[in-house]
Amino acid sequence: MNENEVVLIQPPIPKSIQKEYISVQMPINLGYIASSLIQCQAKVTINDFVINLYNKEFFLDRLKEKQPILVGFTSVTCSIPFVNLISKHVKMFNPKIHTVLGGAHASSLPLETLSELKCIDFIVVGEGEITIKELYKEILGNQDYHMVKGIAFRDKDTGEPFITPKRELINDLDAIDFNAFDLFEVEKYRRAH
Repeated sequence: MNENEVVLIQPPIPKSIQKEYISVQMPINLGYIASSLIQCQAKVTINDFVINLYNKEFFLDRLKEKQPILVGFTSVTCSIPFVNLISKHVKMFNPKIHTVLGGAHASSLPLETLSELKCIDFIVVGEGEITIKELYKEILGNQDYHMVKGIAFRDKDTGEPFITPKRELINDLDAIDFNAFDLFEVEKYRRAH
């Protein structure tokens, strides 16, 4: 594994829901998470499977090329089955890759989501910009995840889901790095209002 490589994923949205969309927007949350990871010297790739059809073989080839230490997902509730599927593919490829899930669904139901998604190692609860930096540093370092605020994970001794204390909200939004728009295929996003 390459400890500098991180892959971030927006999973597909079911076609039955997607056909009702007026437009497809960039997952700017992943852009902010990418910026935070770049501050930690990570090399980040974003895969948006809302605009690019998910293909298992293509994705596994990308994993083989990148050899990431971490694969992160964002998700709304309707995409959780895809997170489950893709995270299984990640763990089949290499069970040592750390998998992280954030977003609205995971933040609302962190322990339940962790229990349901056996191939997800960590849930980021709430704002992830600071949390992902600390988690990434712990993955590379001491692996004392109990010290990272705002995450849920399975305790390595008991195997039971564990949630750390809440992370404080970021009050100074100017302290957040600018979104990593350069990691997106901007031309693929459309607006049809």
